[in-house]
Amino acid sequence: EQVIEEYQPEIVADFVCYKYYQAQLISDVLMGKVKQYVFVSSIDYYNMPLNKLPWKEEYGVAAMPYVTEYAVSKYECENLLMKKYRENGFPVTIVRPGYCINKEALLPFFHGRNWLTEGNRSVVERLRAGKPLIVPGDGNTIFQPGSAKLHGEMIAWLLGQEIAIGEDWNCAPREHSTLDEYVKLVAKLAGTTAKIVHIPSEVLLSLGLKEIEESFLKVLTQYNYYYSSEKFAKAFPDFPWTSTPEQAIKEHIEWNDRNGLFGQAEENTVEDRIIEAWEKCTENMKRAVWGLE
Repeated sequence: EQVIEEYQPEIVADFVCYKYYQAQLISDVLMGKVKQYVFVSSIDYYNMPLNKLPWKEEYGVAAMPYVTEYAVSKYECENLLMKKYRENGFPVTIVRPGYCINKEALLPFFHGRNWLTEGNRSVVERLRAGKPLIVPGDGNTIFQPGSAKLHGEMIAWLLGQEIAIGEDWNCAPREHSTLDEYVKLVAKLAGTTAKIVHIPSEVLLSLGLKEIEESFLKVLTQYNYYYSSEKFAKAFPDFPWTSTPEQAIKEHIEWNDRNGLFGQAEENTVEDRIIEAWEKCTENMKRAVWGLE
């Protein structure tokens, strides 16, 4: 409150509000003191699975119950802030960025959800080493990796816009791909080709491995993932859609190469062991079906 009184901002963009009590506190402090409060929520608000593609803001929450506590918290924050908008005129704008790529983080869909510290370099390292990469399902699951730069630009575009008050906005690229197309694009930009091993998501989840339980697979990449940016595009027809996912992947690889951050691919990882076991399983199935045992 002291900081608000001292700086007297007209607009506050909040990237670090995660809990209901935080939303309650900041909205009480800012009531009547700012022209706009931008709450950075998350695509996780919608939950999974999506029964329409692409998913629009007007569709609301796709499924209950929520899979993660993070999504529950964002849902509670949004409901509180929109209630204050309806009842007291609190000037909230809600933005929902999706999962995104930046120079330090490349979206993996098998490795740890904390992709800032886990898995963000191992994908390129495995691809360059000629090692196979697990792609959940048959590779045709719809995937929409975003660009951190694009999300930032979209949020900045909403600042100070009267039409943004009391509204919710998806921050998502116009592009989407399949999981296979995504891996092949990463490989191409890394100067190599992809060796893909398809394993059903149900099989991976049944293994009960910590690495899988904590990965994107459980909460995201077993499902089709594609959100609409149509509302934003219609409201702001002059917005430049120049920060693409492909550009973000390219910048990620170049930055890590330039700083010498890519290393040698690890050996005997969980992914290696799963692939080996899957190949043995499929070979044994063939032999059993053909009566070769």
